[in-house]
Amino acid sequence: MKKLSQMINEANDNSNPIVIELKNALMEEFNAWYGYVIVKDFLVGPERTNIKKFYEDTAKDELEDHAYWLMERISQLGGIIEEITLSPSTWN
Repeated sequence: MKKLSQMINEANDNSNPIVIELKNALMEEFNAWYGYVIVKDFLVGPERTNIKKFYEDTAKDELEDHAYWLMERISQLGGIIEEITLSPSTWN
């Protein structure tokens, strides 16, 4: 049986494949959020208002539900959230 301190150190290792996958998912959530935020103000056509509202709601969901949950989980596992601004090749 492993010591608790050894298990915690392994969880805090940034080469942890779970942390790496969570960071990949976080980048995807940020990209989705960005895609909705950028486009919403440039919509045209008669359904623009309804579509804009949908894009705003979806962007909020991508950021406040999905991305925030992923950031919290990455942090709990000892991952460094600031690294998502860097190339994924530097994560491990």
